[in-house]
Amino acid sequence: MALQGEIAEHLDLSDRRVRGLIKSGILPMAKGRGGLSIDDCRFAYIRYLRGLRTKQVEQPDSIDIDVDRERALNLRADTRLKRLKENQLQKELAPVDLLQWVLHKTCAQISATLGRIPQRVKKRVPRLSKTEMEIIKREVAKCQKAADGARLDIDEFDRDGGLQDRSIPPL
Repeated sequence: MALQGEIAEHLDLSDRRVRGLIKSGILPMAKGRGGLSIDDCRFAYIRYLRGLRTKQVEQPDSIDIDVDRERALNLRADTRLKRLKENQLQKELAPVDLLQWVLHKTCAQISATLGRIPQRVKKRVPRLSKTEMEIIKREVAKCQKAADGARLDIDEFDRDGGLQDRSIPPL
């Protein structure tokens, strides 16, 4: 279920145009809050555009639609969708949930490895003083805290999926 704005974005229309299409009965009415079905709206809109093209449906006076423009917008949306699917198939894109899960698991492994460092150092260099060991433990704890606090921030990426901060090399 989607909001009116999401339907407008999906169909590449303005919110006002979507409201007009709903009011004219071309798109289905919402069923409660956020109750518009993207699939139902898409199918209804495609049927409407086909009807306009074949002259089986008349264009309501309240809606001024350029069929050729709408067809071009739909073609552009289809092209964008195909490109996204190709990128996903070529493993150039990954779902955000998967990336967050991988980051979480990797940081947990790093944190566990860091936690073993003071014991290993003490075992290999037994003559270290208690103060020196506390310094090592403190530094390791800082690194563990940084690893535990790592989060995937999607806002750091621009619309093309590249890094905004170009000083960080891409993977």
